[in-house]
Amino acid sequence: MNRREILKGLFLVSSSLTFVRALAADDVLKVGIVYQSTVGNAGWNYQHNLSINSLAKQFGKKVQVTRVEAVPDTADSERVFRQLASQGNQIIIGTTFGYMNALLKVAKEFPKAIFLNASGYKLAPNLSNYTANMYEGTYLAGGIAASLTKKKILGFVAPVPIPEIFRNLNAFALGARKVDPTIVVKAVWINAWHDPGKERMAALTLINDGADVIIQDANSTAPIAVAQERGVFSFGWTSDMSAFGPSTCVGSVVADWSDYYIRQAEQFLAGAWKSSSEHGGVREKFADIRGLNEKLIPPAALARFKADRELALQGKLDPFAGPFKDSKGVLRVAAGQSLPSADRDRMDWTVEGVISTSGT
Repeated sequence: MNRREILKGLFLVSSSLTFVRALAADDVLKVGIVYQSTVGNAGWNYQHNLSINSLAKQFGKKVQVTRVEAVPDTADSERVFRQLASQGNQIIIGTTFGYMNALLKVAKEFPKAIFLNASGYKLAPNLSNYTANMYEGTYLAGGIAASLTKKKILGFVAPVPIPEIFRNLNAFALGARKVDPTIVVKAVWINAWHDPGKERMAALTLINDGADVIIQDANSTAPIAVAQERGVFSFGWTSDMSAFGPSTCVGSVVADWSDYYIRQAEQFLAGAWKSSSEHGGVREKFADIRGLNEKLIPPAALARFKADRELALQGKLDPFAGPFKDSKGVLRVAAGQSLPSADRDRMDWTVEGVISTSGT
């Protein structure tokens, strides 16, 4: 898809509210980005940082980026966003769902700046949200995992129970059970986005409970390290984590917001920015699997993965195509149907074959 087609698609999903603010030729675009924890060397914040670095590289001296790390998604984040706006930042990015209400409040106070919220759902004339459809990646990973498990038990380190995480977990299970309907996915919820200690304990719990392939939806590399220690296959999350599990990490479900950030800046500089809610998957380069260790994957499974990924690139892969039931045995989607977008956005249930437990 070329840039014109992307922009056309974005405008089609945009709200009717338009924000127009072009910079003078000699102005510098000031961008502020806020992370819930430190950037580190892998994971969610690290990948956001790589993406904002792509923006900085694209615009060179035309852009000035201010990074603020380790800001909890509490009332204190509101103070940080307000400070960035007061300092003249024209684009302000909150990289986690929990910043949503703080961004909404500060956006109303600073109508000349624009605000971007990762994974949120609220809009304002100068507030957009954007979501990487990571569930496309977890569905693909599930298909690979099904070919690797001997015990037919897969493990999922789950952070916080919000719809986005349920989507990722359920897609992983559906991808695996499409290959082998007898597979079970055990999920341990840690109620934290980034807690290496809890992530490590969750991974150990899953492995001790029989999981011989694990995937995570949390921010640290602790589960990858545990899998490496215990000789269990693993999938990294958000960024390529293969270096942390050189002999057992099969690949990583990654996000990439580079194109999105660049497009938002281009539209702002052109005086053509619009408030929007944008979701993107493999086709839109928002999500994918990278760092794939093909030597670990059976040939038939690798061929199936490549065929499914090609469908994703064409926008034809639907992880939530029926038929499937939920974990209570209720038919959620019939054969020939697909789970509506609205239901995906408020998902708070698990599919058949998923067993959830609370973490430590």
